[in-house]
Amino acid sequence: MKVCKIGVLLCAISVLLSGCWSTIELNDRTFVSGLFVDKSPVPGEVLLTIATPLTNRMTSGAEAGGPSSSGNPYATVTKSGKTFPEAMQKIQDDLTRKLTWGQTRIIVMGREYAEQGTKELFEWLIRQPQFHLKTYIIVAPGKSTEITELTPIYERTPTEVLREFVNLKVLMQTSVKNYLEAVIAGQDVAASILTFGKVKAVSEKGKETPWAGTDGAALFSNGKLVGTLNMKETRMLLWLNKSHQSQIRTVELDGGKEKISVTMRQLKRQIRPQLSGNKILFHITLTAEADVLSAVSSKDLLDPKIVHKIEQKFADDIRSDALAMLKKTQRLKSDILMLGSIVDWRYPRKWREIKDHWRDYYKENVDIQIQANIRISHFGSETVPFWQHEKMR
Repeated sequence: MKVCKIGVLLCAISVLLSGCWSTIELNDRTFVSGLFVDKSPVPGEVLLTIATPLTNRMTSGAEAGGPSSSGNPYATVTKSGKTFPEAMQKIQDDLTRKLTWGQTRIIVMGREYAEQGTKELFEWLIRQPQFHLKTYIIVAPGKSTEITELTPIYERTPTEVLREFVNLKVLMQTSVKNYLEAVIAGQDVAASILTFGKVKAVSEKGKETPWAGTDGAALFSNGKLVGTLNMKETRMLLWLNKSHQSQIRTVELDGGKEKISVTMRQLKRQIRPQLSGNKILFHITLTAEADVLSAVSSKDLLDPKIVHKIEQKFADDIRSDALAMLKKTQRLKSDILMLGSIVDWRYPRKWREIKDHWRDYYKENVDIQIQANIRISHFGSETVPFWQHEKMR
């Protein structure tokens, strides 16, 4: 009887140790690090490009610049198809390894593709069980495939460069999840847009190399790119979105003869809606503490009246910048702050009346009032410029 029980136990253990029949070995996988989407030159088709690391070239010798470092440690494959699954199947057919989405962190859309509409892309993505909803969305100024050509000086691959841009909050942290939430709620989203060109790089012995940088934000409305914000407007958006912890700003006094730069920190915003007849008025309050970084000025920063004047100048500039940025989103019918969600929460009955035509309502029937409160709390070790010390003796 004991022998029988032991035999059953050994059989059960052997089944558990046999592994899973459906697994794929790591050596048989291709890990997609970036997805690049463009409008295809073939009418009615989409152009997909995947970027993948070449693990056989990512050796210790390659990292040290040894003999095995020849060639790029990454590759791209591009195919066109009538649908996303068809284009991706064509890519898979040309690979010796199975595509895996678990490491994908960047999606770059070409501007022309983004302008024609992006819903098919995201409809396909949410059906991929391996795809991370936290994957970042970025817009290229032209073709997205141009970005794959940039020279990754500090990183090993172009997608790593873009990922680090986002992690450092140089770019907006707009994700697939953010996009889906906005579309489902009948509202909109903004994503970073890049600039692309060629520069002479010292690390490349002065040769001109492809280079990508930040160029503001792309505004979406109903799933389509409808306009852009410049860098100044984008920084204001990041404050209003509570995406930045600090910003550097400069004000000019006395007709530009004097300049004071500060670090804005503890950036906060409060939004309160108010029904006013057939309109909705949004009261937005922005607050921040400021640390003086430089003061090219003869003014005494110990004088409370002078400090108040500087604080008021910063507040006026911030109020003006924020209002101008939001007015632009209204003209483009792009509710990138998702103000509609605030209306839904505060006035659900009113929201049910206007949600089906919210974008038109946002443009025509929404008023915005902005108040900014800035307090300079640190002046550094110098309260007057060092060249003023001699005059004070």
